[in-house]
Amino acid sequence: MSPSLPDDLDTPDVGFVAAFGVYTAATLTFAFLTAAAATGAAVSTLVGGITSTVTVGLVIGSLLASRREGLAERLGRDLRSRLLPFSVPAGFGALSLGAFVSPFPVGAAVGAGLGTLVTGLCGWGISSMGRSRYARAVVSDDPILTVSHLDPRQHWWMAAIGLFSLSFGGASLAMGGGFPGFWLTAMGVMFLLFTAVVFYNQNRDEDSRRRMRLPSRFGSGRSYDLGDPLDPEYLPELRIHEEGIVAHQSWTSERFVPWERISGVDLTDDELRIGIRRGLDLRCKRDVVDDPEEAVETIERVRAEAERGPVEDVRERYGSPETGTLEFKTEVE
Repeated sequence: MSPSLPDDLDTPDVGFVAAFGVYTAATLTFAFLTAAAATGAAVSTLVGGITSTVTVGLVIGSLLASRREGLAERLGRDLRSRLLPFSVPAGFGALSLGAFVSPFPVGAAVGAGLGTLVTGLCGWGISSMGRSRYARAVVSDDPILTVSHLDPRQHWWMAAIGLFSLSFGGASLAMGGGFPGFWLTAMGVMFLLFTAVVFYNQNRDEDSRRRMRLPSRFGSGRSYDLGDPLDPEYLPELRIHEEGIVAHQSWTSERFVPWERISGVDLTDDELRIGIRRGLDLRCKRDVVDDPEEAVETIERVRAEAERGPVEDVRERYGSPETGTLEFKTEVE
């Protein structure tokens, strides 16, 4: 089983409290906008209502989050808890689809659609923050081993997000979505460009990655040392603890995987792969790991010790019976 949370959890930190306040404010604001658009409210009513709902949402959300000890850690404990923040965007999405096929004004569907997008981003934020805080709460402070983590699938994930955003943004623009469609399209283009840069960097040598030629106004170029973006110093980490593995999904998000979910550790010519039951494997490019063979050996050793569990008595270590005496025989010539 996964490690249980400690009993003496503190109240959430300032960052999580602020994020929860923004989530609550976004929920109230877009609920008001959808209702106002459905009833044909005046512009002055919209302006005053938005100001009020944002203020009330920030205050109420921050107060609720700041008074619940261990809220962030419990929210990130398992998949069911992490899906709770997405119940609000799911409701907005259903409301948007219902408004499209009903006689309500189009503004109600647009308001609910915007609510789906904004509350979904806020929900993803607090869900990621909760998972990170849970990971920090259940492991010891000092890791046994730290490995630089560069997922070889990273650029494909970014390409998928870019294509998804570009498709929905284009469809929204075709339906007259205005600013939301433009925003999604711009985000899709940005992700695709970033994917191209990451893919390009991964296929160049270190000297080429470190230097870039910037044109000058006189027609020649100068080389500037920009640092190696694939240097382990700038990469996320895999931290090996007695309780399990903490993987930095990004520079702000952490994921905890207990040892009972680890199915195996493999080292290929290209990557270090840690198999996970009921989940995506952890993969790391072999080039960024200082000593891959020693890293695999350490991970396997810690995993084996975790599977054996804590040793309460020397008899248990050597498979001796719990009761009785140990007899020793000596042969004398």
